[in-house]
Amino acid sequence: MSKNMILYRRLYRSLLKASKPFSSPSPNAAAMSCLLHRSGLFDTLDMNLAESDSPKEKLDDDDFNDATTTKKKSPKKKSPESNQMPTVIEETENPSKSSLEDDDIDAFRSYEEENDDHLPSHVTPDPHKVIFRRLLREALNSKSSEKGLRRMQFPSHVDTTILPKILSREFRRPVSSQEDLDTRREVAFLALRALNLKLGRANRMQSRSFEEKPPDVVMKRLKYQSAKHVTPYSSTSGMFDFLRPGTYLLAHPQMTGYFRRSVIVILDQTADKDGSGGTYGLIVNRSSNQTLADVLRIIPEKLRNTSIVDSCKVKDGGPVHMSVQMIHACNHSLSEIKRIGGTALQNDDTNSNDTHDNGRVIYYQGDIFEASKAIESGDIAVDDVCLYVGASCWEVGQLENEIESGYWIPCRGPPEMTLTGQCETVAAPTKECPLVEDLWLSMMCALGHDEAMLAHWHYHSDSLGDNNEDEDIVDDSIPCDIFG
Repeated sequence: MSKNMILYRRLYRSLLKASKPFSSPSPNAAAMSCLLHRSGLFDTLDMNLAESDSPKEKLDDDDFNDATTTKKKSPKKKSPESNQMPTVIEETENPSKSSLEDDDIDAFRSYEEENDDHLPSHVTPDPHKVIFRRLLREALNSKSSEKGLRRMQFPSHVDTTILPKILSREFRRPVSSQEDLDTRREVAFLALRALNLKLGRANRMQSRSFEEKPPDVVMKRLKYQSAKHVTPYSSTSGMFDFLRPGTYLLAHPQMTGYFRRSVIVILDQTADKDGSGGTYGLIVNRSSNQTLADVLRIIPEKLRNTSIVDSCKVKDGGPVHMSVQMIHACNHSLSEIKRIGGTALQNDDTNSNDTHDNGRVIYYQGDIFEASKAIESGDIAVDDVCLYVGASCWEVGQLENEIESGYWIPCRGPPEMTLTGQCETVAAPTKECPLVEDLWLSMMCALGHDEAMLAHWHYHSDSLGDNNEDEDIVDDSIPCDIFG
């Protein structure tokens, strides 16, 4: 056997070994596989809106007037397997489906242009990088209804058998006339680097998250952290009936920028025949110390020196400029409902408007003047009203595409969380199992073990000192020992 073939087989063994933590039956294979999303493939959706990080401007009177009525807000648009050794490789004149084609080069060049990393038109990108990205795209979309669409993965999206299958197929596949053996070796080395880099980061994240706790303690902590009454929607391909008022959207743990670790509640979803409409919602887990006095240039006379101005917090609901919006709660009292108005959020679990059995109903929008009167008269408490400026909006079909791409996971949960930005966990914290007061983390933990594990890794990774960017650079200078 030639030296090249010996090297080739060793490389294959090394790749199989490196892929084991990302494949069944590894206990965290699904969560581990989610770390692969940034290895040179279309990074993340550009949600870093420059204007979003700056303080909101104070609102004019016209903006406030819209908030004092019970009319429904229309969404506004936003800009945007086997360990067997492979057979001997033979030359063939028939191009394989994994060979480098013009479409691959065009896709690569399109990616570079979108990320402001242009290649001159006369320069052809490195073939091994193009092939690597295509194979990674295949791994990411093995369970996707839209092949090539997914950019991120939640554990429920992952096929934990796909990596060994791809490795076995690629090492058995005959070499085509469009790629030589050296190119295929470079693809394999690149894949090995990516897997080892992700393994290193995963080990650091696990150590930071659970401090080498025994598995039974880790399992208990994940269970205790879970939010009560929160369950994921099981989406059928192309069906998005769950996108309706009261549905929650959880940001992918690896999403960066403005929507990082956001929990959004959908408040309106329309799609008219003329193409207008869209989705309108609010981020509910952003804390704030602002009041109406901070966001309104002029306080209406009816609200001056009232609790709703001085005590009600005003939260940031999203990057799209919108007038003051209100979420409020009240009991089953027709007089209060008629006075304040608004639209009740449905609790999907009970087919009732009640958040639990306490008779409270959560409403969005309504008349702020009447809400202020109800607070002053003692009919409702200050904490029963939450105000928002800004909103999160999508054009028709835009949110559906983002869900298919893996940026959001939709779920059902108590409407009370929309008002408070908090949730009830499965168990109270203990010395052995301290809990984090974080709505996004608790809701992620409620979606399953793998989602909980992935969320904890990323939640506690901020203090690692490495920002994950270095590990996503396809750098040929990074050393890699394939015999380790």
